[in-house]
Amino acid sequence: MAVALAVGYAQNALSGSRDGSSGAEVVVTVDQKSAFLAYVKRQQMHSDLLIKQVSAGDILPDSGIIYYHIPLRYGAPFYRCVVIGEKVVIADPSTGRIVQVFE
Repeated sequence: MAVALAVGYAQNALSGSRDGSSGAEVVVTVDQKSAFLAYVKRQQMHSDLLIKQVSAGDILPDSGIIYYHIPLRYGAPFYRCVVIGEKVVIADPSTGRIVQVFE
């Protein structure tokens, strides 16, 4: 099953799947959003970052970032979660590129 999730995820990433409302890549779907944000809150994820504005496509700094694991049920096995101020972002830990932002 994990292989099927990874293959589906890779196909999504290669196809450049986008969220029409924000122009950002969709990693966590609208249907998963509330459960995902509740998961982040339960895990008490925080970051000491002083970055004020972030958007999809921005590159996070090389240091001072705390990347948190995202459970497989959210379909993002290669991405990690980062909390910046009041925002929850999903980023590629190998590049620091933000792929999705939750306000």
